[in-house]
Amino acid sequence: MVLNMLNVVLGVIKGSSRWRKASKCKSLMKQLKNSLAYQKSRRSVIVRQSRADIAQLLRNGQHSDALKRVEQLYIDQCRISAYDQVGDSVIALPLIFITLAGLVSCLLRFGKQCPV
Repeated sequence: MVLNMLNVVLGVIKGSSRWRKASKCKSLMKQLKNSLAYQKSRRSVIVRQSRADIAQLLRNGQHSDALKRVEQLYIDQCRISAYDQVGDSVIALPLIFITLAGLVSCLLRFGKQCPV
């Protein structure tokens, strides 16, 4: 779905492009999306294991060690949240870029009488 939206936004239709760098941009966006998905998956496994470790430490009465792990767990959960936010932005960035490029083009062509 994201790839189809990116094709529409960048104007890539059957190998032709209105923008010369569209295919490179599309491949970089895809790489970024895959990298974020990998990092999020990896961090989620770490969080799941940390929760189990913290529960075990609390059962054994090692509260000070558990507290240290909880602090790291909080940091890891914040990272996962950041990966989600950045992943959502990866979809929105091309749309924002194209919109701004269209506005700049319109302003350069029509000056103050831009209909947008």
